[in-house]
Amino acid sequence: MRKRERGRASATTSASAAAASSSASAVHKPPKCVVPNVLHLKLAKAKARIRRRHCGVGRITRRHANLANRGRVIKQSPKASAKKRPNGYRVKLTVGR
Repeated sequence: MRKRERGRASATTSASAAAASSSASAVHKPPKCVVPNVLHLKLAKAKARIRRRHCGVGRITRRHANLANRGRVIKQSPKASAKKRPNGYRVKLTVGR
């Protein structure tokens, strides 16, 4: 029978533990919010697209609109742009009623 070599196993274990702790201490910044264009989308799709771009959905107001725009986003603030904003930046929406 073979005897286990305890010295080697603990040395490799401690080396892998040290590597894991050094990578865990690396600072991970959350992704920036890039406001997408959600005009003329249904509210549910607009919310999903906003969240997918690391933004948050802000206040939702409803305005009277023509039949084609009912349930759809007719205004957003801020407008869509490539500008990077803080993660979770809230986008205000106006939806046709």
